[in-house]
Amino acid sequence: MSNRGHVNHHRPALLIGLMLLLSCSSCATIHNSNSNGWATDYDTAERRIAISPKPLFIYYGNSLPTAHNPSIDWEKDADLKPLLEKFVCCRLYRQSSFDRRYIAQFGVTRAPSVVVVRLDGSHHAQEGVRTTDQLKTFLEKSDYPGQATTLDPHIVRRAHYEWVDNLATAKRLAQESGKPLLVAYVRRFSNDWSRINKLLKHHMVYRQLRDVVMCRIDVSGWSAEVHISEFGVLTLPSIAFQSPDGRHDILQRPTDHEAIAACAAKMHIAARQVNSSNDVTGNIQTQP
Repeated sequence: MSNRGHVNHHRPALLIGLMLLLSCSSCATIHNSNSNGWATDYDTAERRIAISPKPLFIYYGNSLPTAHNPSIDWEKDADLKPLLEKFVCCRLYRQSSFDRRYIAQFGVTRAPSVVVVRLDGSHHAQEGVRTTDQLKTFLEKSDYPGQATTLDPHIVRRAHYEWVDNLATAKRLAQESGKPLLVAYVRRFSNDWSRINKLLKHHMVYRQLRDVVMCRIDVSGWSAEVHISEFGVLTLPSIAFQSPDGRHDILQRPTDHEAIAACAAKMHIAARQVNSSNDVTGNIQTQP
């Protein structure tokens, strides 16, 4: 009797655990199966190129990337498939204002269109490509240098940060790289993190933080004295910025993305001044 009760008591937990395990395995399979397929946003495509340098092929269409479009048939074509494997392939959508702005860098204003961005920075673009024969002809031309590309520095990017959870490690990385340091003090399992995370993902903020060492400190359960000990932080959530010369600013309970962007920009200016001075003076420390 007692054994039966023991088994029944734990069966729901075991079932839940098994379901979670199967779910995670399925997610991993889906992720792996898509990892080398067509990217559906330009940030993902550019990250793939950074990891494995290849030219970028863009199909700019009138339908959502998940809907049926010619690129799906192109993948099945015996002649086209080996040609497309030489590229990082990306599908962009005309109804997306972000995609329209990105594709405009290559002089494209209509869909459907195709673009090849070569590793030398030049590009080829052609509007109205729909058939496999048209695409084959276009790809053959892309083996040669194309038109010069003037990139738009204000293209909206999807925020993606690499977080360090140890302050000593983050400080060392910032010092070695000469980059500014951002430290977010939050209670991880509260609304603190969701509010800060939303502000940091704003495109105006992300432009300023793409080259910053990012540190996230979970202060759940810490005493007030511990909060004060670093950068003079008194309230939660707070963000501290530090430039390579040790100067720092604090934004306590920030609610304005513009204030975060402005503070980050100021730290970048200080970092450039310090790094420029170090290049000239060698081992002489720059005075604050």
